[in-house]
Amino acid sequence: ELVHAIGREENLRISLVDDLREHSLEIIFSALLPAAGTTLLRSIDFLQVLGKEMQVWREDKILWKAALKFAIENKRTTIDNKAFIVYCVNEIAKEIGRPAEKILGQLVNAPVPSAIKTISSLEIYSDLHTVAEENDAAGSVPVQLKALMDELGDHIQSGHKITDSLRRTFLEKIKRYP
Repeated sequence: ELVHAIGREENLRISLVDDLREHSLEIIFSALLPAAGTTLLRSIDFLQVLGKEMQVWREDKILWKAALKFAIENKRTTIDNKAFIVYCVNEIAKEIGRPAEKILGQLVNAPVPSAIKTISSLEIYSDLHTVAEENDAAGSVPVQLKALMDELGDHIQSGHKITDSLRRTFLEKIKRYP
């Protein structure tokens, strides 16, 4: 009953999100999208961490509001993680009044904490990066990393030895921006 009521009443949904704990939100989300719920819950967790890391949004449950809205609007369609990311970022952009491209750029450039570096988070990050590239997000690949990649490529093509300093700097940037 509650899940169906949430699906019909947007005001109820928004007010409920603020009052519910994250575990309750996960249960409602999974009930709305049983087939894709687990995958998208991992995406929510991952985006939540990156959003907090880069302080993209101040309101804790803004991502949950967008995610539930997506679930309600798409409960009868095939779900794609990239479409989910695009939808959530666009909803957040509207809510906080910032361009979606800028939010995508911030999320892609956020340092990924080692605690969440898993195979599934690599897939989510890859989807996020693809979405950022498709939306031409400013700064989706840091300028310094591009410059280092160009420099490394020049060294390899010219047959010069790659210095330890260049190697260390390059590895540090790769760790920071996986």
